[in-house]
Amino acid sequence: MPFSPRDFAEDTDYERFVLDRLGPHRVRVAEPGFIYHDEANPEGGRRGNMTVKIGPAIEGAEPREELRRSLRPVGFGAAYKILDMLLEHVLRANGVGGARMTFAQKTSMLSTRPTTLPVPFDRRPELWDRLAPLYRAFQEARHAVTHRRAQVTPAGDLEVYDRQPNTTDTIAGTELAAFSAAVHTLAEAVVDIDADERRTSIAAWHLNMLGSRYGFPPLAATNPDAGRRLLVSDLAPLENGLVRFDVARAGGIVAHQQPPSFWDLELRAGQRMFVGRWEDVPDSCGDEIDFHPASPPSWLSEQAA
Repeated sequence: MPFSPRDFAEDTDYERFVLDRLGPHRVRVAEPGFIYHDEANPEGGRRGNMTVKIGPAIEGAEPREELRRSLRPVGFGAAYKILDMLLEHVLRANGVGGARMTFAQKTSMLSTRPTTLPVPFDRRPELWDRLAPLYRAFQEARHAVTHRRAQVTPAGDLEVYDRQPNTTDTIAGTELAAFSAAVHTLAEAVVDIDADERRTSIAAWHLNMLGSRYGFPPLAATNPDAGRRLLVSDLAPLENGLVRFDVARAGGIVAHQQPPSFWDLELRAGQRMFVGRWEDVPDSCGDEIDFHPASPPSWLSEQAA
């Protein structure tokens, strides 16, 4: 039976909801918080002005963070359950495993990478190679949380005990947050059948925080707290119906804004509008790109203005 994102979504709906409520982590790139206007006649301002979008104020932030810290075992348990279900669905899609698989059986089957992986792991198998070993790495902690042999320290770490009770592991608060965030981010990408590079780059950032648990080198990643900005600019009209995108000017605007940040492009030619991402603009394009609106570059798409 092939992997079904819908079935996986249904089996993890509650746990993903829990992580969505407990975690301050980001699983998707935020909406643009700054809009840089580079049009000749922007609405409500002048060329070069910036619109800042203000998010809603959060009251009682400190008590809320204290509550989140106290509920970290709940978040950890939810994340581990999601990972458990993801592995089970993937193993079944590869034709292995019986009607019921134990933790030990799943761990053994994961000693090698499955042949078939769902999106986004099929395009980024290195993410799977780092996520799957966390199933073994945190298995005893999962059992301890389930059987109440774990507690959160004042510093926000999770101390894990055996039945004696002796401390067998201490999972740092940063690791707990990274584990929940990595699992949540990738689970949502699986459900959405989404291999978007920005999203997987955020997942890689979270996974990199857990490197000591799986032993692989860090991946190229993007800070999930990176801002998102929108550059709105005019395309210069040329002869024969062509238009020109001033790459050098756009690059100068991007370079002079505070990093790290993602940049979206909104390029306008009269009543037509083309959208894209700055990171997709080829390095080899030079200072200018000329094109006909009927056939824009592959990294641009037309949207209704």
